[in-house]
Amino acid sequence: MKNLIARGLSGALFVAVIVLSVINGFEAPLFLALEVATQLEFYLLLGRKEGGKSCPIVGIVAGVSLFLFANLLFPSLMVFPLLILGIPSAYILVGMFILTLFLAIPLLELYKPQGNLTQRWANTLLGIIYVALPFACLPILRGERGAWGILLPLIFIWCNDIGAFVIGSLLGKHRLAPEISPKKSWEGFIGGLVITIAVGLTLIPTFGPSYSNYLIIMPLAMGLMAVLGDLVESMLKRHVGVKDSGNFLPGHGGFLDRFDAMLFALPMAAWLGFFL
Repeated sequence: MKNLIARGLSGALFVAVIVLSVINGFEAPLFLALEVATQLEFYLLLGRKEGGKSCPIVGIVAGVSLFLFANLLFPSLMVFPLLILGIPSAYILVGMFILTLFLAIPLLELYKPQGNLTQRWANTLLGIIYVALPFACLPILRGERGAWGILLPLIFIWCNDIGAFVIGSLLGKHRLAPEISPKKSWEGFIGGLVITIAVGLTLIPTFGPSYSNYLIIMPLAMGLMAVLGDLVESMLKRHVGVKDSGNFLPGHGGFLDRFDAMLFALPMAAWLGFFL
């Protein structure tokens, strides 16, 4: 019971901080910090297993460059100082990304030639693709529909998470993926999707006909991708042999535990946003 209360309070506080930052247009520094922390946690988690060595500094620098470049393509308050100073920011940031991605890892290996270079490079790239790229989709979402472009996908992800947890706890009998995540059930999976779609439908009168397709398709997509992201992260933890990826929030585990659904859902939201 205490763990459930701690989970609820810490989760509510975390959601409030994100929502307020997005509404006021100051989410970029927050999400950049979360991206760095999540990517570092991923590399540390991967490094617990043999063959999981990577170059965290290189991967994080590349991830930060990618995030900043996305904020340049869809300008936010975060990059305005650079633009005002007249610095050719896009060229600098793209150059940083390319340099760290394709040159830094081999150069580091020249001075530390241990382990498998291909493996280290692949693990480093995985952290960029799996963690940094989804966070870089956030400026794209704001560019598509403003603050709601970020908040609506997040709301659907959170609704799916809460719905699956509640329905699964009350009715769950048939395991969804017992070898990966024993607690997840088909009842929770279906219940989470139904609740998420229902939330989207109830929002149509508020947002109007222009949002109808968006509020029908996006909840379904976010629900499906959120579950997939959750299962992939569970598979990673099982591979490494840990219960939680870290201790970021009481009752929620680490950064990866908190953002696993977002890592798969946000790229899909950014892609669908161009068509809906």
